[in-house]
Amino acid sequence: MAPYLKSCLDSCLASTLQEVEFVCINDGSTDNSLQILQEYAEKDKRFVIISQENSGQGIARNRALQKAKGEFIAFVDPDDFISPDLLKSAYEYAKLHCADVVQFNYTEYREVSNKYKKINLCKKFKKEYGYDLKTRKKYNKKVVSRGLFYNLYNQVWNRIYRRDFILKNDIHFATTRNGEDHLFTICVLIHADEIYFLEDYLYTYRVRMGSMCHSWTDVDIDYTFENISQLLKYLHAHNLYDKYSPQFSEYRVQVLFWTRSRLSLEMIERYEMKVKETLTPDEFNCYAKLLSPQKSFFRFLLGSRGS
Repeated sequence: MAPYLKSCLDSCLASTLQEVEFVCINDGSTDNSLQILQEYAEKDKRFVIISQENSGQGIARNRALQKAKGEFIAFVDPDDFISPDLLKSAYEYAKLHCADVVQFNYTEYREVSNKYKKINLCKKFKKEYGYDLKTRKKYNKKVVSRGLFYNLYNQVWNRIYRRDFILKNDIHFATTRNGEDHLFTICVLIHADEIYFLEDYLYTYRVRMGSMCHSWTDVDIDYTFENISQLLKYLHAHNLYDKYSPQFSEYRVQVLFWTRSRLSLEMIERYEMKVKETLTPDEFNCYAKLLSPQKSFFRFLLGSRGS
């Protein structure tokens, strides 16, 4: 991440909100990222550096949550950058509305084409839910109940969160390296009475060349099933499973379907056997409808269920 890190840190330094702290987790970097972080910390005491053995984003972000002292929390990935007004605008909007969560629009920067694309949440709400987010300026879990656990972007960096709200509801990241933000975002949607919307484009997400050609491995598959397991444990631990079991079931089917699309052909067979063991018969039938009927091995699985 070192080639992108200075751009990210400079965007944080340019923030128009001055009373902030920047908690930086050095997750066992092997390049000069730690040196860059130390240079910024020497110049600005608002930078707090925590180093750990490489453990992945989930554990790193959980450590940041434990360390953070601010009234609100925002997340910034080290290869992205933020608008100078993100922290001030979102904070003032949250204070104005006594909001626990404020969400905003963002921009994708595609490294390959060197082009920017604005991602407008209002358009998605209009298309998916027939809901006028532009006018109403807020939404809740009833508005997005269809596909609540998977249909509304699981990124964590296009919102700010009141720290007391996060702590009170035991909201945290899955301890995995892929999809760790699903648990966090889903828990936010479950617990927030209202999520307020700020129409400004305040965050820029970098779509890197390397990330576009990432090949999934058996370990990535294991993370998918572990993320599902940790979400299930959270729902049971907080007596939420009975209320949200339909949404959890939908999420499990959708995530397993999406993961399959990331796999090479030689990985499909082992993966489908694990999917079959994980899903209920009804869930598996929903999963089947999402897939092409031309997959011969998949037809074999359908025939072998006996249901």
